[in-house]
Amino acid sequence: MREANEILISSHSRHVCNFGTKPYPSEQSPLAVTKAFGAQAPPKLIGQLKSPQLLIRQKALLAAQELLSSKFSFEQCMAYGITPPLAALLQDPDNLVRERAAKCMTVIGRKATGVRKILVCGALPTLLDLLHDAELAVREAAYGCILECCHHSAFQVAMVETKSALGRLLTMVQAETPDRAEKGLAILLACALGGDYADNGVDQLIIDGEAMPVLKALIKEGKTPAVCEGAVRLLTRLCSTPEARQEAVGSGLVVALLPCLTQGSLSLSTATVEAFMQIAIAVHGKQAMVSHSVPLLLHWV
Repeated sequence: MREANEILISSHSRHVCNFGTKPYPSEQSPLAVTKAFGAQAPPKLIGQLKSPQLLIRQKALLAAQELLSSKFSFEQCMAYGITPPLAALLQDPDNLVRERAAKCMTVIGRKATGVRKILVCGALPTLLDLLHDAELAVREAAYGCILECCHHSAFQVAMVETKSALGRLLTMVQAETPDRAEKGLAILLACALGGDYADNGVDQLIIDGEAMPVLKALIKEGKTPAVCEGAVRLLTRLCSTPEARQEAVGSGLVVALLPCLTQGSLSLSTATVEAFMQIAIAVHGKQAMVSHSVPLLLHWV
């Protein structure tokens, strides 16, 4: 019994000794921003976003993305005015800073209040410029941000009202990688499917962007089924006017669409049928479809 007690005492002594040798908690870094700061976190974070030190700006953007993802912290950050400093960082010389700033803008753009803040601080032209950025990661983040914001009508209107923005974007899509091309087409479709202002976007795409030849090239190249489907759906929307239908037929899009009926997925085939239905509203569209045996293919499909 005595030996057992001595063993327990010895074990307890080692435990106390090990606990005593643990280092004291390290002091909190003056640059750290955590949720423990509560309402003081946003103003402190905004100050760090304006820091002249590159490392502080990079880390502050990570903290900003985390805070903005919280509903309560999001409202606090908006109230303290976090959007203007983030918009300024979109033009930062450092690639990582620009990328992280665009990702923060993506989080802000998930809500209508955030989209309004982005537009008020004039960040849209800068985001459009980032689509040409030499750093691929920055361009990827810019595409994601604009696509997220385009879920809101206010941003769609701003995109349409920005001179030649849609036409330039359509031209860029043709040279982009499949992932970014898919996002670019989704942005264009969102702007063309809006309310009354969408007709201006359609005209801008057809006139400034020379949409029909570009869409024909995208459909024929068939980078991926998703890109091809995005081009077909955008074509369907653009063919809402007689002039556009005539241009689509004249550009040879009826022939270009034929492989999409039988060589793609069900979703792509459905989108192609919808495009043919839109083109067939015009008499010359019907004639072009008959001359290429489209009705027989549709019956087979």
